[in-house]
Amino acid sequence: MPALPADHVSPAMLALAASGERRHYPRRTRFISEGDEGDAIFVILSGRVKVFASDEQGKEFLFGTYDAGTILGEMALDGQRRSASVEALTDVQCAVVPITVLRQRIADDPVFTLELIRTLIQRSRNTTTFSRRLALDSAYQRLAAMLNERAVMRDGQRVVAEALSQQAIGERIGASRDMVSKLFKELVKGEYLRHDKQQIVLLRPLPARW
Repeated sequence: MPALPADHVSPAMLALAASGERRHYPRRTRFISEGDEGDAIFVILSGRVKVFASDEQGKEFLFGTYDAGTILGEMALDGQRRSASVEALTDVQCAVVPITVLRQRIADDPVFTLELIRTLIQRSRNTTTFSRRLALDSAYQRLAAMLNERAVMRDGQRVVAEALSQQAIGERIGASRDMVSKLFKELVKGEYLRHDKQQIVLLRPLPARW
């Protein structure tokens, strides 16, 4: 197996990933489906995914979006079927680890187990925050939160350097592309930001509400 990337992936997740099979999933690939048998867990090494449930009409409820370092499918430890689906929002590299390997590592290595618990607690906190925003915040508030969290200082400006389409932004905040487009037009008009295909520049603090 090639060397695993270290950026944004905890030692516990790297150790677990080293026991699995490296796989690549192109953007828009659904690689976990709700209702499937759960015989493996997935460690995301690069890229971004969304976790969601859907009904027969295709309507989706988004549980959250996740980056490298996330473990997915760990609920298979209880032997039940998958409770949610996972789709790649970008090209994704991951390690697929049999659930039997995870169980053995938990039994044999208390240091690993403690770090794994900490990782899952942090993921649970992130999921709670995302769910709270989805339930209580407006689409604008979710957009502003995402931009503020991802902005970095570059040449004296706050920049979201990741190239994101409005469709991709909508998928990450649980909003339609049309809504994102409308909000961006208003923010550009108000001279709060400017954007192109390469980056988003935050020109001044975004208002708390819109």
